Amino acid sequence: MARIFIDGFESGSADFWVLNGSSVNTSPPTGFTGLYYLNITIGSDSAYKYFYTDKAELYISFKCMFTANSTTPNCALSFFDSNGIVIAGLYRKASNGFLEFRLGNGSATLLSTGTTVISINTVYLIEIHYKPLNSGGIFQVKVNGAAMEIDYSGDTTAGLESVNRFGIFYVALNQVTYAKIDDVVVDDANWIGNTKIQAIVPTGAGATTGWTPSTGNNWAAVDEKPAVDTDYIKTSSNQIDTYAMGNLSGSIASIKSVAVQSRNWREGNGSYDRGQHIVRPASTDRLAASKTAVFPITATSFQSIWELNPEDSQAWEESDVNGMEAGIKAVTA
Repeated sequence: MARIFIDGFESGSADFWVLNGSSVNTSPPTGFTGLYYLNITIGSDSAYKYFYTDKAELYISFKCMFTANSTTPNCALSFFDSNGIVIAGLYRKASNGFLEFRLGNGSATLLSTGTTVISINTVYLIEIHYKPLNSGGIFQVKVNGAAMEIDYSGDTTAGLESVNRFGIFYVALNQVTYAKIDDVVVDDANWIGNTKIQAIVPTGAGATTGWTPSTGNNWAAVDEKPAVDTDYIKTSSNQIDTYAMGNLSGSIASIKSVAVQSRNWREGNGSYDRGQHIVRPASTDRLAASKTAVFPITATSFQSIWELNPEDSQAWEESDVNGMEAGIKAVTA
C-alpha cells in the first residue's frame, strides 16, 4: 500500500477538509513550506479529514506550531471511528509541553507521555503511526524525525478497530487549541519523514485540449490559486484536457510522490459524471488507477497520487516532473 493523501494547502484552500472556523492563510512561519498554511486562531477551531473507506492502520506526518497555551490539553490530532467516537488522540499538556497519548478524548485514559517539551511558537515535525486494536494495537510518535517519542502497544481504541476520519487540532470538551499546520501527509504502510509539499500549476497548453473553456485558453481557465469557479473548462463527453506544468523550485533531494488535484462539479445528469486524472511524463497519457467519485453539483476537489513515475515504474526525478503535463479525462462509471 502507499500514500493515500497529501495536502500542503498550496491550492490556497482547505477543500479536502471539513473546517470549523479554521482558515487557510498566507505568509507561513519559517519552517513551513510554500505560500499557504492552515491557521487555527480561536479555541473552537478544528479541521476534519474523512476517508472514503475506513482505515485499519495509518501513518500521518504534519508540521505544526502551537501558538498559545491553555488550562486544558492542547489537542494535536484525534482519531474517530465510523460511529463518530473519538477512539484515540495525541495531545499536548499545556502545563509542561509534553505530548500525551490518550485513549479517547483529552480527558480520557492517559496511556503514554513523551519527554520532549513542545514549546509555543516553534515549528515541529510530528509523525504518528496508529493501528487501532483492542489487543495488539500500536500508537507511536516521532518528533522532528528523532527516536520514538511515544511507543505504546496494547489496547489503542476506545471504539471500533478502524479510523473513519481524523481531526487535526480537533477540540473536544473545551480543550483549547491555537495552532498553525502545514504539509500533511497520510500513508497506510510506511513512516513518511520530513516532507515538503510544493504546488505547480498549468503554464500552457498540453497535447490535448478537448474540454471547452469558459473564456480564453484552456490552461488559463484552471491555473488560479485559490480556484476561481467562474473560470472553468467543461465537457459532456469522454474528452481529455492536459496542460504544460510549471517547474519545481529550490533544492529537490527526492520526490516521494506526485499528486494531481482538480476541482469539479456537474450540471444535470449526463453519463460522463466523474473524472480520471492524468500525468504525461513523456509522450503518453497515464491515467490514474482509480476514477474520482461522481462529481457533485457543487464544486469539490479530488486528488490522485502516483508514488512512482508510470513511464518506467521508477522513483520520480526532478526532470520527470519539470517536463510533465497533467490533466483530466471525463469518464463514466
